[in-house]
Amino acid sequence: MGITGKYLIFKFMAKMIFFTFYLILLIHPAIFGQQDLDRDVVVVKTYMPTIADAFKISSLPKINDTAVVHPVFEYTVASTQIKTSFRPEPVNPAKLLSEPLPHLYGNYLKLGIGTQLNPMAELYINSLWSRKNSWGVYLKHFSANAKTKVNGDTYYPWLSENKALLTGTQFLTKSTLTGRLEFNSNKYFRYGYDPDSMVLVKDDIKRRIFTLINADATYRSNYITGDKLNYLSGIDYYFFGDNLKSRENSFSFKVDIDEKYKGYYLGIKSGISFYNQADANDLSTSQTYIEVSPFATRKGEEWEYTVGIKTSTEINPDENAKLHIYPDLKFSFIIVDKIMTSYFGFTGKNDINSYRKLAENNPYYYANQYIDDDGNYRINSDPTNYKKIIYGGLRGYISKRLSYNAVVKFSETSGHVFYLADSTGNCFTDISDNLDIFDISGELAYKTEKLEIRASGNIYSYAAMDSIIKPSYMPAYNIDISAGYNLKDKILLNCELIFAGERNAVNIYNKSETLGSIADINLGAEYRYTKKMSAFLNLNNIANQKYFIWQHYPSWGFNVMFGVTYAF
Repeated sequence: MGITGKYLIFKFMAKMIFFTFYLILLIHPAIFGQQDLDRDVVVVKTYMPTIADAFKISSLPKINDTAVVHPVFEYTVASTQIKTSFRPEPVNPAKLLSEPLPHLYGNYLKLGIGTQLNPMAELYINSLWSRKNSWGVYLKHFSANAKTKVNGDTYYPWLSENKALLTGTQFLTKSTLTGRLEFNSNKYFRYGYDPDSMVLVKDDIKRRIFTLINADATYRSNYITGDKLNYLSGIDYYFFGDNLKSRENSFSFKVDIDEKYKGYYLGIKSGISFYNQADANDLSTSQTYIEVSPFATRKGEEWEYTVGIKTSTEINPDENAKLHIYPDLKFSFIIVDKIMTSYFGFTGKNDINSYRKLAENNPYYYANQYIDDDGNYRINSDPTNYKKIIYGGLRGYISKRLSYNAVVKFSETSGHVFYLADSTGNCFTDISDNLDIFDISGELAYKTEKLEIRASGNIYSYAAMDSIIKPSYMPAYNIDISAGYNLKDKILLNCELIFAGERNAVNIYNKSETLGSIADINLGAEYRYTKKMSAFLNLNNIANQKYFIWQHYPSWGFNVMFGVTYAF
């Protein structure tokens, strides 16, 4: 028997032994189970079958492949142009609809009558909306024919003022042309007198009649960016005369240019003015004034300054030319944006005292006809030379609606003009003297849609006079307050308060009389019956203070004016 046969016999015998042993194990419990079952069994608790938790194998099979394969792709694209066509459909442009323009009434008429027998009339005639031009006509008449009493003395403050004004503007592409033509005819009665030295007879009151014919034209550019040359040129002519045949002709021409260059605004202001005065005897005198003022201005985010000079040359036929040179320095700095800005300046000027200017300020003034120190005949006064004007101030907004401005200024002048009462007591001449003026002023403005209030005031101090004893007709202070209220565009209310301190009235003998302070309070109301028609009522000088405007010239006391307006 070989090895294979022995192995098979051994394998068989092993299986038989394993089977016999397994059979004995199965039969063994049955054999012993036939024992006596008479015994006690103690049950502790109810049987609770349980199943043990099953745990899964958390590890996953992993194959570590040591072979690394780097794929390599190769491809080509054959580009071919596809022809396409596009035909856009026409699109209508978008239209922005502008707000409709409000309807304007080109004409306006105002008629009134007062308790001082003082009729008034005003007429405005204007063109309507136009992109090409605009024009307007203004006519006015005001007169007074009543008397007034002061301390038992009777005065006749009669007057008549008439004015006609024609204006026109032509809008060009890059410029604007404007023109004015004015005619005034004013009559004033010399009602002033000294009751201690004379008796005024009504029929003997003399009149002053002034006539003005004025025409001017201005041509200016419309550039606002500053990178192009801006220019302004203008001419002006007027004739001014009175019923005593004193007269004055004036012609002036000016040219202003400026342009932005390397951050600076460079410019020059220039002008020439010619004046000729004559009296009833045809004696005349003339003057020519030439002004040239170059400047440079630079602006930053919080500051701005200007550096320049002003020159003024006086040319009289019988005198040597006089040249005046003044600095022109300005500086401003924003301390708090939109709340406070400081500003300073140092400059001067040569202020021309023409016959027209002096007579319009005081209608009882007579041309000062005299022979000067050189034997030359003169009618007008010399210019007032403001040698120094130094100022500094603060301006800004206290709130969104409340703005303010406060400034301190000092002026040193020579040739300042003062009015002096002549020997008759109801006419005025003038005298020139040195004068230093220190001025503290302030202004407040409050504005809403319905309410507007403005208040301003000045405190003055005067010194350095050589000839005159006191500064004639110059108050120590003045205050102006105005207010207006719009009640639903139906009722308009307004109020005006004017206060001024005592003034000194000096006569030709250099004697001074003190004129009382001024407190003039005025109230007004307008009721708009329709958009076209309204009625108004003005209560003037409700304190009934008959203060003196000029020496021996009192004002009216309390007076009332009422009337109607109509727009068409």
